Amino acid sequence: MSTTQTHTKQRITIPNLVNKILFEWSVGSKFLWLEGHVDLRNSKGYLLKNGRNMKGPDGEKVPSPFPRIGLFEFFDGRVSVNFDYEKKHEKVTGKPAPGGSHHRPVKFDGKWTPLCIHADDINEDGTWVKDPRLWFRCVDEGLRRQYVDGSGKIWSRSDLDPWMKKDRKQAIKFRTIYLHNLTRIRFSTAHDDGENMEWHIIPNKHSPTIPVERPQ
Repeated sequence: MSTTQTHTKQRITIPNLVNKILFEWSVGSKFLWLEGHVDLRNSKGYLLKNGRNMKGPDGEKVPSPFPRIGLFEFFDGRVSVNFDYEKKHEKVTGKPAPGGSHHRPVKFDGKWTPLCIHADDINEDGTWVKDPRLWFRCVDEGLRRQYVDGSGKIWSRSDLDPWMKKDRKQAIKFRTIYLHNLTRIRFSTAHDDGENMEWHIIPNKHSPTIPVERPQ
């Protein structure tokens, strides 16, 4: 017998979302659907060639046009969470995972969660500082990215590539997304009771203000 599926939407604050992630989402691997946006107007990118900064006639690095055109990134798509990245990487590649990240994965009650925290926001006793920087830790299972400037013009990634940091060649498309850049989140499949929850995240002082509409 098939179960009737219902789609329930709910508004949620970041602190309540963090509690939900820690207390309810730290059991087993999960597939989620995310939506969000990033304000690139304060990007410190410079024109790159073969991964190196290019310099203009005056010897200065050529800055990116992002602040001038007011560039924003919109993303949405499917991700997977709750995994041991080091074990997953070694299983896929046969090699140890690269280190050097300032992110520290967050475990709750000994279980993996979709969160990671900045290493500088962990006190010596293991507690967190007030208002810590948190990221959503996931594997990209099909995220789509679109770029729009302040006038509403859509830019292709190829147009922006000279100023964008190149994604490292990874056997696993590992991503960390700043929690305040998320706008919506839901489970990709319904729960056993047929309910498919979707949370609309309430913006706060850390959330970027995006003056242009998400492209269709």
